[in-house]
Amino acid sequence: MPEFPKPQTVRSQRVIDQIRQAAETCEIPECSRRPDEVHHIRSKGSGGPDIRCNLIALCPEHHRDAQEYKISPLDLFRITAAREGLPLAVVYQAVGLVPPDGVEEEPPPLPVSEMNPDENSWETDVSVFIQLQQNEDESSWKKAEHAALMLQKYGRGAASKLASEVGMSASYIRGLAAMARAFPEDQRDPALSLSHHRIAAVTETPPAWLDKAADREWSVRELQRGIRERRDRVDEEEQYRSQVERLNRRLASSTRNGRPAGTSRPC
Repeated sequence: MPEFPKPQTVRSQRVIDQIRQAAETCEIPECSRRPDEVHHIRSKGSGGPDIRCNLIALCPEHHRDAQEYKISPLDLFRITAAREGLPLAVVYQAVGLVPPDGVEEEPPPLPVSEMNPDENSWETDVSVFIQLQQNEDESSWKKAEHAALMLQKYGRGAASKLASEVGMSASYIRGLAAMARAFPEDQRDPALSLSHHRIAAVTETPPAWLDKAADREWSVRELQRGIRERRDRVDEEEQYRSQVERLNRRLASSTRNGRPAGTSRPC
């Protein structure tokens, strides 16, 4: 089995302090809260270095979102790349990660101070947003497919080792792999989000749940509730069947012993 190389690490409290002191507000766009915390985009536990492009000043709420991957590392790297005026591919290489597909083709970002969103019309901005979302979804599916391939190729322990290398949780890696296995490319619904697919993937009948979510226009939360309610009903039905089976066994035993069920043997 191939060995997983140990990443090189760089530690510098001075750089962390610089990032914290330079930020007047949280670095997530449109957030005006205080940047009380500095987040390692590639986690320290996975070898993430204390260099500027791997560090971002966040408010506590967005720091929690980043740690739970509600904000993707790709989006965070885009922010630090713009701040440092570096191509995104260079940022990935600097922190010791392989850039996602398509990153090499992205133009160097403008520093935030030079961006002027007022120049775009509403229609242009909507088109840009849709294109970015499509690119992110495509990248996430490729990432899921590659995770499934790696887990199959390297076997037991691969999810934990990969998680430590890329700064994600092992359960998140396994969830991506399960999503790719459950939904080949021809079975995905572009009208539903990746979260819909990821949640449906861990059920006993993923395609059926995805179809139900599409037919009923369920949100992610409604899909979760539907699955939970179904599991509760199944548990109740199994409990009822178990009680019936126990009663039938008692009746059969009583019949073999020649006395009615529920009566005691005479003294």
